[in-house]
This record gives sequence, C-alpha cells and structure tokens, in this order.
Amino acid sequence: MPKRLIVFPALVAVFPILFLYAQNNDHFPIHVVWLPLAATLGAAVAIWAVAGLVLRSAHRGALLAALLLLLFFSYGQMVDVLRRANAGVFGLGPKDLSVILFAALCIAVTFFVLKTPKKVGRLLAVENFAALCLMAAPLAIIVNVQSHRVTFLRPEAKRPTSLRRAAGESPDIYYIILDGYGRDDVLRDLYGYDNSEFTDYLKSKGFRVARQSRSNYNQTGISLASSLNMTYLDRYTVGAEHNSDDRTPLSGMIGDNAVWSFLRSQGYQFTIFATSYDLLDLRSADNYRGPEALSEFEGGVADMTPLAVEGLPYAAHRSKIRYAFEHMGDAAADPRPNFTFAHIAAPHPPFIFGANGSDVTPDEGYSMGDGSHLVSANGITWRQYRDGYTNQLAYINKCVMKCVDNVLARSKQPPIIVIQGDHGPGSLLDQEDPGHTYLTERFSILNAYYLPNSEAGDIYDTISPVNSFRVILNRYFGAGYELLPDRSYFAAWSQPYKYAAVTEAIARESRAKAAKLISEKGGPGPALPVRRTAMASGQHQPHRL
Repeated sequence: MPKRLIVFPALVAVFPILFLYAQNNDHFPIHVVWLPLAATLGAAVAIWAVAGLVLRSAHRGALLAALLLLLFFSYGQMVDVLRRANAGVFGLGPKDLSVILFAALCIAVTFFVLKTPKKVGRLLAVENFAALCLMAAPLAIIVNVQSHRVTFLRPEAKRPTSLRRAAGESPDIYYIILDGYGRDDVLRDLYGYDNSEFTDYLKSKGFRVARQSRSNYNQTGISLASSLNMTYLDRYTVGAEHNSDDRTPLSGMIGDNAVWSFLRSQGYQFTIFATSYDLLDLRSADNYRGPEALSEFEGGVADMTPLAVEGLPYAAHRSKIRYAFEHMGDAAADPRPNFTFAHIAAPHPPFIFGANGSDVTPDEGYSMGDGSHLVSANGITWRQYRDGYTNQLAYINKCVMKCVDNVLARSKQPPIIVIQGDHGPGSLLDQEDPGHTYLTERFSILNAYYLPNSEAGDIYDTISPVNSFRVILNRYFGAGYELLPDRSYFAAWSQPYKYAAVTEAIARESRAKAAKLISEKGGPGPALPVRRTAMASGQHQPHRL
C-alpha cells in the first residue's frame, strides 16, 4: 500500500453496513446492501471533501469524516444502552440524553481533529491498518455464508393433463396475507377481543370463513413457501442442513412457485406490493407497486443512526401498509387476468397503528421481532403486546373492509379473493421451544375465501393454506389436484428447516398452559372481559409502548 494513500474513511463508511448484514445474513439476500453502501460511501466522500477544504488538509478531513461516521452509526446503540439503564436527569429521558451526548461527542471529535498534527507520518498507516482490521470480521462472515448458501429443490406440484376452464373465465385473483392475524376464538379467549363484526362483514360480502383453520407452519417465509407451492416442505430440504438458519432460499421458492407457474401458463400477469419483509419483497414481478420507502434492511440501517429519532423506519413501514390497501383494486382496470399478491406486515409487530389509524412509534428501536424476540425482559410485556396487537388489528380490519369494497366495486367480473393469516399472533410464542409456546395461539389463523360461482363444500372449516390453491385451481381450472392432510409443523427460528409435527399437540393443548405462560410474563390469566371491536364501540385507544 502506498505510504500516503488514504483509504480508511471509505472502509469506516462501509463497515456498519457490512456488519449489520453479517449479523443478519441468514435473513437477507446480498443485494439489499448495495443501496445503503452507495449512500454511505457518497456521504463519506462528501464529508471528507468539505472537511478537507475547511481544514486545508486531506488527512485531517478524512479523519474527521471517519470519526463522525462512526459516531453517526453508533447513535442507535447509544440510545439503547441509555434506555435499558433507564437513564434520566433534570427531566430529560434516554432519548434526550442521547441527543446531548451525541452532540457533545461530535464537538469533542472535531476539537480532537483540529489538534491533530498536520504531518501524517505513521498515523496514516495506523489508521488504514485499523480500518482494515475493522472490516475483516464482517467480510469473513459474508464470504463464508455466500460460499455455503443453502440450495432448495423447487417444489413441482403435479401438472394437470387437461383443463376444464370455461371459455373466457380468467378471474382476477387476490392473495392478501395479513401477517400474524389470529382466529376469532383465540382473539376472544386469549385477548378478550370480539372480532365477530369483522368476520360477519366478510360473510355478508360472500366470503366463507374457515372457523377452525390452522397454519401449516409458524413462520412467515416457511408458511408462504408452502402455500404458494401447495405442498409441505420437508421433502424439499434435500441438500440443506437441518441446522442451517439461511432463509434466503425461501425467497426463491416464493418468487418462483408452483401456483404462479401454473397461472402464468394460463395467461396471468402478476402484481406484487412492496412489503417491509425483505424476504417477500419480490421486485421481479410484472408489476411491482409501492411507495418510495425504506426496505426492511434499510430501516435497520437507519435505526443505527439519529434518523431513528424521527421514527423514519416506522414511517416507511406504515406507508407500505397503507399504500397496499389503497391501491389493491388498481389491477381490476387491466383487461388481462391478474394475480395480486400483498403481504401486509400487520397486525404483526411492530405495533405502529392506533385503533383509529393514528401513528404510534414504539420506544424501542425498529424491529419486526415477534414472540420471545419481543416479549421479554428487554422488550415489551404481555399486556403491551395484547393491547398493541388488538389496537392494530382494529385499524387493519377497517382497511381490509374498505379495500374489499373497492376491489369488488372495480372488478368487471367477480374476482377470487383469499384473505389469510400466515400464522397467528405470538404473545406466547417461544421462538425456539414449542413446549414453551401456546401453539393454539400461533397456529390458529383467519382464513377467508371469496369464490364466485363455487359450491359451499369447496371450503371446509379446517382447511389450511397448503390446500387453498389446490381447491381454487381445481374449481376454476379443472386442475385435478388431490387435497393434502391439514397438518401443522413447528420450526425453531434458529432451525427453519427442521420441522416438528404439532397437530396432535395443538388438539390436546389446554388453556391452563396459556394461563401459566401469561403468568410467567407478568400478565393476567386468559379469562379476560370480551371487548367489542373499535368499529362498533370505539373503546380502543392508541397504546403507547
């Protein structure tokens, strides 16, 4: 390396992005880092150039840029430490103290650089070497992971030998996933929440609501890879180690799935709405729709910085949810048959909506964590989860009703609409241990179907997502798929390809288990007074976490 080559500001700028990715590489494809890297490098060069001109020294400008960037990306950790310590003085809370401390450190760093000798000498070599050492760990992790990515066999559902579709019948299809949406009886018994007004609305519109439906899996990526490929995943883990936590193959299984392959052969195009869950953010669709907003990974990057003070990641999350509901019916204007897929990351945490749609910004840093990743000593309480969830559910219900009315009004012929939870809520979910999880809560889901010109027996009370499109393709295209047994499997977060059968365990589960788990989490037992939905009574108020 030439003696006077200055590289450390660029390395310091890249480090936080690569570090965050390295810590979450099982969850994101590598392409999510390119935009944040470009933005951070651009900022580093700009600060370096301005500081160099002001200080009349390229080296001192580089040093100031590097130190300010390190402080900038350390801000979120600073807030978190002060919050956990419940720090406060003179009426100032953790966030206020973080701002003061951050400003003081920036001033101190600037003063330090001003006092730095103009002669570079060995200092530059030390700075460059230190920056290279900083980069070594995340780079090693990323290179290792990229070279050992898990590969998945693509599920191939049996293709029909002949189709019986009526001439001209290619109804638009809407697959709306409401992440973490629980079943009415669980909401009533566990959360004390009467959701019957919403499900009664769906029934009045012609939906059939499966009253005893359960999800096939307890995690979003696995659940949707299964439902869109119309099969269970255990046979497709050939070549994947069961102890792997690499979720990126699931994105490929979801983006290139059996249902879409079938429908594309029938002339369908595909509209995908932006979601805050990067694993499902399928930008390669015919029509990718969404607001200009941060992705899940970009939200994590922003949360490391003072940008989190303004709740920017949460604002981006809200905008995607609202945009999808507002524009869901746009595909009806296209004369070509269309499959619309919308993953709505709610009522799943984070809880960012009040019951009437008001903005709620959680105190903790941006996260889409659920279950034991959220309800813990360092997270929120069971009561906060219950109240945040039911308030958010009430608002999502209103959005769904407005959306359904809009889709039905704009459709030239009656569409097919599936509104489904990928899994249930997670207030009593242990992400690693099914024995310490109230399985009934996690697997019981909303599962509603609007199927024009179909027979009442097409949808049965215990239907699960693995059979949803087997029924639909059989009914409307004569596909001839056999229905599979409706079963449920638990996968630990750290082992998403190792499945434990829990169908019988759910059937045997008692509410006493729920009461015990709630007691451990410091909440009341499940015998709660039943509350009507906010649509009817207006009793729900925004709950600040």
